[in-house]
Amino acid sequence: MYRNHHNHTRPVATESTAAPARNETQQNYQGYDQYEQYEQYDPAPHYETQPPANAPRQGNAQRPASRSEPEGGKSPLLDKYPEYFSLKVHGSRAALNFCPDVTRKNFLTVSLEGAEMLNPATRVYNWQQKTRIQFTRGEYLEVVAVLLGMGNNPTVKFDNHGPQGGAKKGFQVTHQGKSVFCSVFEQNKPPKAVPIPLMEALQIAHMMLSIYVENYPGMSTDSVMTSLSTAIRRRDAVNTQTQH
Repeated sequence: MYRNHHNHTRPVATESTAAPARNETQQNYQGYDQYEQYEQYDPAPHYETQPPANAPRQGNAQRPASRSEPEGGKSPLLDKYPEYFSLKVHGSRAALNFCPDVTRKNFLTVSLEGAEMLNPATRVYNWQQKTRIQFTRGEYLEVVAVLLGMGNNPTVKFDNHGPQGGAKKGFQVTHQGKSVFCSVFEQNKPPKAVPIPLMEALQIAHMMLSIYVENYPGMSTDSVMTSLSTAIRRRDAVNTQTQH
C-alpha cells in the first residue's frame, strides 16, 4: 500500500535493483493485501491484435498496445484513445508500457507491461516475454498518488498479482523527486526496472485520471484530485501520530 516512512532515508534505486523479497515486512500493507485477495489479480483475457499492414502508425505506438475485450459491449476507451495508444518509457535494460485496459468486471483501468532489453545496440525489447499487470480498482489511485508525488515519501508496492496457482507477479513505484522509479517483477524472471522522468510520470498520471473518471458518470478529474489529496493528507497525519 501507499506507505509513509518518516524514519528512513528515501531509497535510491537503480534500473538493476532487484524486487524486494516477498516476505519483507511492509508497513500498513498486510491488511490491504488481504482486502484485495478476492481478485486473485488475474487480469482479464488479453487480446492482442496487429494493425493492417498499410495502417499508419498511431501516436507513439512502437508496437500495438494491449487492450482487454470488455464483456458488456463497446468500451468508452475506444472513443477516448486510439486503439493502439499507450505511454512507453524506455530504460537502458528494460522498458515499460502503460496501456488503457478493462477488467473482467468492466472497470476501466490501465495495464503495466515490462520487457527486458534484447539488444542495446538497436534498443530492441523482448515484448513477446513481457510481464503484464492490470491495476486493480484498489491499487489504481494509489499508483496515481505516487506518480504525482503526493504525501510524505510516496511509494507503493503490490506483489500478489497472477492467477491462483500460477506465477506470482507484482510491481513497485517510488517517487524520487526528479524521477519515479518503477519495477515490475514476476516469479522466476528478472525484474524490469526503469526510472520514469518526472514529466513522463505526470503524463501517465494524467492518462490514468482521465480513464478513472469514465467509471463514475459526472465525476471530474478536479473532484478526484481534491478527494485524493484530502485522503492522503489525513492518512499521513494518522501515520505521523502513530509513529510518535
